[in-house]
Amino acid sequence: MQKLIKNIPNITFFTTIILIYFGEVKLATLLAALLAYLTPLLIYDGEIPPLKQAYKHYGFFLLFIVIGFFQWGLALIGPAVFVASYLGYKYYKSSTVNKVFIGASMLMVIFLMATSTLPFLAQKQLHKTYNETVKPFKYFDLTTHSEVHSEDLRGKVVVLNFWATWCPTCVKELKPYSHAAEYFKNNPNVKFVAINAGGEGDTEEKIKYFLSKKSYTFVAAIDIDASYEFNVEALPSLVIIDKEGKLRVSHSGYSPAENLEEYLIKEVEKLL
Repeated sequence: MQKLIKNIPNITFFTTIILIYFGEVKLATLLAALLAYLTPLLIYDGEIPPLKQAYKHYGFFLLFIVIGFFQWGLALIGPAVFVASYLGYKYYKSSTVNKVFIGASMLMVIFLMATSTLPFLAQKQLHKTYNETVKPFKYFDLTTHSEVHSEDLRGKVVVLNFWATWCPTCVKELKPYSHAAEYFKNNPNVKFVAINAGGEGDTEEKIKYFLSKKSYTFVAAIDIDASYEFNVEALPSLVIIDKEGKLRVSHSGYSPAENLEEYLIKEVEKLL
């Protein structure tokens, strides 16, 4: 039992990694901070100053601070854990009431940051705006079994999602993307098209089989030259085209920290 208690920092780290993998970045941030704050109740060395104590038990969260420079959606985890751990050791000897108050206040602040700051940081990294005419492109609609040309989409706000079945982040992104499509399903002026970019054995049959196990709202398609015309270099990638056929937004990559559904709804509504 004592060995388990002393391994709480390691348990926190691996639990955080697992939650992030499943897209629960906000929950991972809150849980990591809570465990970091509670650690002094179980592990404490009064001879070591609080800051060194926090570093001693949660030094590996420096990794999240470094990762944060590249993946802004994860930028909050490292600092949150350090602050929570420091407060836990700093106020270890305070009364129970103060401990509860400090802990609750800390979690409230982190919760507010996780629900507002994290999506903002993720979207700032992944989102770019444009106002340029789109080159002609084509894709193959799997529902109508016909080629669709960019000219056919004039007069609609179009959200294209370039994905593949073999891309894990693409598959995760399809769910919030479909929810946004569901929001606009009765609006004839909006079209959501998920274009499979191919590669690694993504045939028409494989794509249809993959989609048959889901209940997505968007139009499914296979790429002809759309990914080339939009210079898609990584998956997943999203682009939003306005009614005049101009590229307005590109969104490269996916972070579970962002509120993609809300983001897409907001961006589309700006163009209606």
